[in-house]
Amino acid sequence: MIKLIGLRRALILGFTIILNLFLASVFFLWLQPTQDRAEKRLRSLEGQISQLRTDIVNIKEEIKVTRENTPYFNFLKDRGFFATQDRFLAERIIQDLRAESGVNSVRFSIEPLIEVFDERAQAANYRFVASTIKVENVEAYTDIELYKFMYMMNNSLPGHTRIKSFTLSKKDDVTTANIERLSDKNNELAFAAGSAEFQWLTMTELPKDNLNDPLSNGGGR
Repeated sequence: MIKLIGLRRALILGFTIILNLFLASVFFLWLQPTQDRAEKRLRSLEGQISQLRTDIVNIKEEIKVTRENTPYFNFLKDRGFFATQDRFLAERIIQDLRAESGVNSVRFSIEPLIEVFDERAQAANYRFVASTIKVENVEAYTDIELYKFMYMMNNSLPGHTRIKSFTLSKKDDVTTANIERLSDKNNELAFAAGSAEFQWLTMTELPKDNLNDPLSNGGGR
C-alpha cells in the first residue's frame, strides 16, 4: 500500500486522519457540550427575563391597585378599623349617643369576641374579629329619637358596625293626661321603645402568642 501511494503521501494521509480524529474528538467532547450548556443557559436566561417582565407587569398593577385603595385604607385606619375593640370606650360612646340622640334610657351588652374567617386577611397576617352588641329597652319620646340613636350607633363606633336586627314598638298612648305631664321637666315621657342587635367588626394583627390574643382572655377589655 505504501509503495502504491508513496511514503510521503501515506504520512500526509495518516496525519490528516489523526488531525480529523483530534478535531472530531475536540468537537464532540468539548465544543458540543459547551455549546449545549451555553444554549441551555441562554434558554434559562430567556426564561428568567420573561419571568422578570411578568413580575414587573404584576408589580405595576399592584402599585396601581395600592394607590387606588390607599385613601380607603387610610379612612378605615382613621375609623379605628385596625384597632383592638375597647369595651370601655364603646360603653362611653353608647352613653354619649344616648344623651345626644335624646332617648331616655338604654340597656346594652357586648358579647365576647369571635373570629370571622377570611383567607385574604390571614394572608396579610391579620384576622377579622366581631362582637355582637345588643341594645334593649331603648325608650324615647318619639320614634324620631329612636331612629337617630340607631343611626348614630351604626356609624359612631370604631371600625365597622352593621345592624343585624331592629324592632320598634309603642310604649304609651298619647292621652290628655300624658300631654299634661309634658309641663313637668323632670318627667321623661316615652311613647316609643325599641331594641336592636349590631355586629361590631374590626381587623387585628394575628397575635404571636396566646398571651396577646384577645380571643383567649374573654374577648378583650
